[in-house]
Amino acid sequence: MHKLLKQEYGELHWWPAETVDQVILGAILTQNTSWNNVRLAMNNLSKAKLDSIDAIASLPVEEIKKYIKPAGFFNQKSVYLKEICTQIRKEGGISRLEKMSDKDIEAFLIKIKGVGKETMQDIMLYAFKRNVFVVDKYTERLFSRIGIIKPGMKEAHRLGKEIENSMSLEDLNNFHGEIVEISKSICKARPECGVCFLRNNCSYEKDFTEP
Repeated sequence: MHKLLKQEYGELHWWPAETVDQVILGAILTQNTSWNNVRLAMNNLSKAKLDSIDAIASLPVEEIKKYIKPAGFFNQKSVYLKEICTQIRKEGGISRLEKMSDKDIEAFLIKIKGVGKETMQDIMLYAFKRNVFVVDKYTERLFSRIGIIKPGMKEAHRLGKEIENSMSLEDLNNFHGEIVEISKSICKARPECGVCFLRNNCSYEKDFTEP
């Protein structure tokens, strides 16, 4: 699947950010919204020179809200941004976290308010370059439709662990980006199976088209 997706989409260089700080902020902002909305919010922060851990940690929650409104759920996300940036600064900053083991980074992140499993995986893979496979709703939907797992996040996480152990960091990065791309453009909630380049290998497409 990764080979076919890469042939279609090429090197995606996902996540779209210039700094580690921006990746972490984006991982919070992208919760329950589209990346286009995240981009608008990040542009607001960048223009105001607030797209860093230290800047957000120093900013009142009410001020954060003003800049991140395009990302939606801004009352909630402003609290989450403030919390993760404050905790990272207390821990000693990005440089301190980069020296931690995978297990310690995971334990640190998952205890922070607003950081669930998917957000933690995003940050570990894209910010700290650890061999982690991101399991999100797109992953579960694509894998279950193809027929390589039964529907459900538990099954998706099980397969995700196997993928982590069989792919390089570069491939893990690209594979998740590829899954996001096909899930947004073709394998949507209402899939466009007729134009899908994976249709010959897809159980869902056969069930969908056969009488």
